[in-house]
Amino acid sequence: MHNSLRSWTDLTMLKLTRTYHWFALYTMSRQEKVVHADLTEDGFESYLPLQRTKRKWSDRIRWVDEPMFRGYVFVRVSSREYFKILQHRSALKYISFGGKPAAIPDHHMEALRRALGEGVDFRITSDRFKPGQPVEVTAGPMCGCSGEIIRYASKKSLLVRIGNTGYSMIVNMQAAYLEATV
Repeated sequence: MHNSLRSWTDLTMLKLTRTYHWFALYTMSRQEKVVHADLTEDGFESYLPLQRTKRKWSDRIRWVDEPMFRGYVFVRVSSREYFKILQHRSALKYISFGGKPAAIPDHHMEALRRALGEGVDFRITSDRFKPGQPVEVTAGPMCGCSGEIIRYASKKSLLVRIGNTGYSMIVNMQAAYLEATV
């Protein structure tokens, strides 16, 4: 009986280790690139979306790549690897709600990557908005994502809440790409 219990436990662990989810990992201030590089080097799937911005110093102006989500790196890990990530010197904690880790749906991460890859005009904001009309994107690189309309600017501005990170993504797209949902 002990042997069958062990086999059942091993099978359960095997199933758990094959289930991967995206999580937002909170890092020490200005350590996002270091954490991303170290995790990638260690063989973990890590994603750090960057945005090119103009920075001004007293003696010069330069274009720099800054993290879109300050203080966060996205990691795709199984339950077995979940705690290994936290052993990194600059990783602080996973974003959680109600004491439970907040997994980010794969399709949200894929939509973010597609939007960056296809040059969709958007910006990231941590502003909290009042809920508006729920919509689903039916065409374009963000197809399949749902969000809520905040306001129209030239009939094109859509706010899409991304996962459970506490951030929002504002996307400029044609109103024809949207469909109201209930």
